[in-house]
Amino acid sequence: MTKTVWVFLGKGSQKVGMGIDLLDLSSAKEKFHQAQEILGWSVTEIC
Repeated sequence: MTKTVWVFLGKGSQKVGMGIDLLDLSSAKEKFHQAQEILGWSVTEIC
């Protein structure tokens, strides 16, 4: 099993829309949906 991790550093490198292209990947889309179910809010709506 392959595991993928995305790390966004907290050193001022963030920007609105950062990582949204990941939604083009079905595996990433699934993980964002899973995160929403766990957190109770949508990561993609905030980004």
